[in-house]
Amino acid sequence: MKKVTYLSISVMLLLAHTGYCQKIRTLFYDDVLYGKVKQVIALNYIPGTTIVEVTDTTWYDENGNTTENHRKTMRGTLFKERYINSSDAHGKKMEIIGSERDQVLSTKFNENGILAEYSSHFKNGSLNFRSTYKYDDKNNMVEYISFDKSNILTQKRTYKYDGNDRLISLDIWAQSGNLLFHTDFDYSGVDKIGNWTRRIGHRKSPNGKPEDVTIVRQIEYY
Repeated sequence: MKKVTYLSISVMLLLAHTGYCQKIRTLFYDDVLYGKVKQVIALNYIPGTTIVEVTDTTWYDENGNTTENHRKTMRGTLFKERYINSSDAHGKKMEIIGSERDQVLSTKFNENGILAEYSSHFKNGSLNFRSTYKYDDKNNMVEYISFDKSNILTQKRTYKYDGNDRLISLDIWAQSGNLLFHTDFDYSGVDKIGNWTRRIGHRKSPNGKPEDVTIVRQIEYY
């Protein structure tokens, strides 16, 4: 009887742990989250100050899909996008409803259902911009490339992670192939689920002064 009881408790704990620690990816970003995340508010501070430059608020459904994002700058500018997920025989689909009415936004997903391309076209069909994304075998984003309206590469970003899928370094490259910025990341706040709540990026450029870039996150769970 005791063996059955212990086995039942073990199974329950395993199921609880597995369900609570699902791994999700934030659309368009290098970030991986754990658990049933409902909302993340990220406060991006101006380097060396306590002034919030950008506030990003992102919502997720219970399956871990990004459903909405609002970005507010210190000047009061507000960008809004809503994402409606679906799938068919050809794979994952997404409808994007944005606040910029002159653009048509679209996405393409890879065989794992992860974002592979994001593009914006004007109403006349001409390209506004295009971005592509690549991932490692743990589905961590390792490369981001942006293209302009002439489909010419404008910027490349490469990412490295630790064993907990946490970003540890970022390199930003110019169109010429020259390094613009290198950033190493430290984490001074982590919640009980394992998601970071405070991150400091130590940003350096080949010819510029080093800067510390701080982001503080407030995370709400289902």
